[in-house]
Amino acid sequence: LKALKPLMAQQLPQLIAIIVAAFDQRRSPCTLECVSVAVEVFGSDGGDLVQSFSTLLSHLSSQSLVSLQQAGRGPTDDPDLIKGLFNMAQRYLLFCPQAFFATSTNPASPGATVDSLSMLMDVATACVGCVMDREALRCVLQFLTALFRMRQTHLAEHDLTRIQPQILPRGASLVHGLVAALAGRAPSMVHPACQDCLHAILSTCGVNDPTNGPAHQWMFAALADDSVYGVTKLRPESRQRVMQAVMRNADDSSKRHFKQVMMDFAKICNNEASEDDLAIYDVAG
Repeated sequence: LKALKPLMAQQLPQLIAIIVAAFDQRRSPCTLECVSVAVEVFGSDGGDLVQSFSTLLSHLSSQSLVSLQQAGRGPTDDPDLIKGLFNMAQRYLLFCPQAFFATSTNPASPGATVDSLSMLMDVATACVGCVMDREALRCVLQFLTALFRMRQTHLAEHDLTRIQPQILPRGASLVHGLVAALAGRAPSMVHPACQDCLHAILSTCGVNDPTNGPAHQWMFAALADDSVYGVTKLRPESRQRVMQAVMRNADDSSKRHFKQVMMDFAKICNNEASEDDLAIYDVAG
């Protein structure tokens, strides 16, 4: 596609039809990679392609959700599909955000619309809470972080206003899942991605009201939950130290300090450090 872009542009509609047919038949993640490359190559061209790519994203997202919701299945049963879906979604954010945020019609129901963003957020939220595969979880977290960081770009204002409403009803589950992942549920190699995603959520929803806003409530509830393996390694006063340090550093300018707090939290939960190490946060930012 990249080497023969002018020639392949003429064949793109037929190519997309073949990709859709292949995905519908076999749910093969490699078809999602083909779409990712097509979006990267042609996504900036604009025009009619924006709506075509938007419709394509809606279809692939909805069919992926159907596959993951089949009886006896869930996000943990198909990590390759999860990885392919969120790699593709992130490619949309990077190379064709207009198509990502566009509203598409549902071919199966004339007049009805499909909200790809809501579907992807539902799947991502479920994945954060249960997916153990390292690469699949990393792809989900990178997509969420990129999405929440879109407010730092020149994206159209009407698109930016769609992001926070997607977080608010899912924020408690996302933060709880990320805290649990850092406390020991997820492999340590994924912890940096967990920290980035958690900071992106809190900085998007918590900067204006760091003491009583929704982000504060989500973080407090996650740290107070004794059912989360690893969190019980911290005494109540230690959890309070973490809570205060996290919310002090939830803005964009303090990301490095935020990640250090969560790194120390993860080490304590995983028996790699002592609670005494948190004393520094009584005086530090």
